[in-house]
Amino acid sequence: MQIVQLPCLLCDEADRICHNFLWGDNVDHRRYHAIGWHKLCLPKEHGGLGLRRMRDLNTSFMMKNCWSLITEPHKLWVKVVRAMYKCLNDTIPKVGRRPNMSNLWQGICDSWNLVIPQVRWRVGNGRRVNFWFDNWLSGNSPLFQKALVDIPLV
Repeated sequence: MQIVQLPCLLCDEADRICHNFLWGDNVDHRRYHAIGWHKLCLPKEHGGLGLRRMRDLNTSFMMKNCWSLITEPHKLWVKVVRAMYKCLNDTIPKVGRRPNMSNLWQGICDSWNLVIPQVRWRVGNGRRVNFWFDNWLSGNSPLFQKALVDIPLV
């Protein structure tokens, strides 16, 4: 579950098995559910039991893989995935769908847009920062694109 994006139907079925167990339901006899599943999945501080929906749990695992792809380039699996999908030297890789992609890469692609808006730069010693080609503000283009704009002559 941590490296495979599960299909939505499988996640829903796992949730159904969990709440059937909790309520004591079986195939022949369905009991009254006093509280909705969505309320049981709320954190304890908000009146729930702190249970987790499988879809949310699987998405969070895929987001963790995205984060590792960015922050832990020394790990073997990250090196392999970056080599397979040709994003070796980019600090923040360009992630996109490819033909015949693995289930892991599909999960990373689906979760990528949830992770990237949360990424912030920490310049540090500046070795991994490319002043002209990195995006400094979200929603903006790199500085080299702004610097190459034609200035009209008066």
